[in-house]
Amino acid sequence: MARVRLVWTCDNEAWIYLDGKLVDHDNKWERIKDKTIEMSPPREIRVVAKNYGGPAGFALIVEVDGRRYTQTDASWRTADGRPVYVIPHDFNPWGNVGTFFRNYGAEWIWSSKEGAEGKKDFEAVFVWRAPAAAPTTMVAGVAGAVLTGLAVGLATRDVKYGFIGAVVGGIAGAVLGHYLQTRRVVA
Repeated sequence: MARVRLVWTCDNEAWIYLDGKLVDHDNKWERIKDKTIEMSPPREIRVVAKNYGGPAGFALIVEVDGRRYTQTDASWRTADGRPVYVIPHDFNPWGNVGTFFRNYGAEWIWSSKEGAEGKKDFEAVFVWRAPAAAPTTMVAGVAGAVLTGLAVGLATRDVKYGFIGAVVGGIAGAVLGHYLQTRRVVA
């Protein structure tokens, strides 16, 4: 388990789901919400946000075990897969709350420009998905196999033991790569 910290706000109201489980809700955009929960690093973050008139925006920073995990930016998508609208820095009706998130690298987002301006899209759903772990796991597995096979082959001067070392090294490397990916030590 890891300590997953959410620092966020939404004009006007939002529900945050991590891997399908509702973990937070708030309807006071004037304050910065800060919540920490114990769980595995989330593979999916889904936000249901509502605006009740006027400007709309959502900003979020996620940390896992004290390290930046993700934040709202252009990598987020709407529920139907469209890119989110990143609200320009010169548009900031949220004062110090708006500035706080931008100073820490999070962008304010909404489903469309018109929605951010309060003209439509009074409900928006945003989604972020963690990158797949397979590439890191595969690289670690191959590297582990080659290095272990080479070491065993050189130490024993026997190809058969080198092959066995490569298999054992591949398994160990894959396990290590998966661990590093899930703990977000590597991307």
